[in-house]
Amino acid sequence: ALFATVAYATAFAHSFPMRRGLSLLAIALIYLPSMAAFASTDRIALATAMGVYLLYVVLALLRSHLEYRQRLALDAELRHQRDRYELQSRRDGLTGLANRRRFVAALAERVARAVGHGAGFALLILDLDQFKAVNDRHGHAVGDECLAEVGARLRAQFGGAGELPVRLGGEEFGVLLDGHDAAAAMARAEAVRAALAERPIAAGGQRLVITTSIGVGVFEPTRHADGDALYREADQALYRAKAEGRNRACLAATR
Repeated sequence: ALFATVAYATAFAHSFPMRRGLSLLAIALIYLPSMAAFASTDRIALATAMGVYLLYVVLALLRSHLEYRQRLALDAELRHQRDRYELQSRRDGLTGLANRRRFVAALAERVARAVGHGAGFALLILDLDQFKAVNDRHGHAVGDECLAEVGARLRAQFGGAGELPVRLGGEEFGVLLDGHDAAAAMARAEAVRAALAERPIAAGGQRLVITTSIGVGVFEPTRHADGDALYREADQALYRAKAEGRNRACLAATR
């Protein structure tokens, strides 16, 4: 009885520290009857020794429970850091939009879906017109304010299902639009272009008129080998918009 009591109580203390209350209850149910039995037969010294060992078992359980809670907290913090780093690796720090890495993955996903299931999508590439002059004239802090505001407006205008606004780098942005044909994509491009031009951006105590040129492309599995082909096509349309005077949207030419 003595060895069984000590062995089971120790096992509960070291094997089930995550259930502190239930472990304490189990130890009490195992331990106290044996102590009472020894005490009733005048084996006071043995009962006292068991009482001292019971104190050790309880302290060992409490320490193991504390270590278990600390491991849980550490694991939670590591998961939180991993999720935060993953989010940072896929989000632009200035605008809060998806970054180019996320864009590349999203573009590949849409291409695979379009090839496999015929789910069409469109790509908009936006470049802020003569934005270097804003940085040169007003400073990069004001330029960053403008970029952040443009990001916020894109997020507001393209926040629906299947719509992903991204910052591609510098003053260049992109938007992926599921289920859009050429006409629908051009309408969305024209809407965002007009909204940006008509509403000056408040930055650095000034109201700055920022315009954008937009290239629009629509993925067609019969013409585009991959997402890069669509990107090049939309990028060429963007350069055409720049060459034709800026502050306009141009649809990629089809061959």
